[in-house]
Amino acid sequence: MDDRGRTRHLVGLEAWIDGTRWRTVQGKDAKGGYYAGALYAIRDRVGSYRLAEVNGRIDTGNPALESTRAYVLSPFAADAGKVVYIGGFDCNFVRCADTAWIFRADAGALLR
Repeated sequence: MDDRGRTRHLVGLEAWIDGTRWRTVQGKDAKGGYYAGALYAIRDRVGSYRLAEVNGRIDTGNPALESTRAYVLSPFAADAGKVVYIGGFDCNFVRCADTAWIFRADAGALLR
């Protein structure tokens, strides 16, 4: 729920980006790759969606966070139901290890 008590649904995304304009990972050449930012969509009560990114727009100084997979409201009493943990990764047909990521975010900020 958002800070007004309205239900919001979060949908994790992964996107293939053509070309070289945006930062990508696992691209084979200048044709593109998977977007390196952690995208998610927020669905409101009337069925409209808007896109957002975990940890803000990805840039060269941030770690790649491709493919948002999971969300959970913090179980810790100190967080008072106002913190969400977000995790993800997708190897996209490439063998890899120790690549999953997790972020802690203020629920209000996550839904803005």
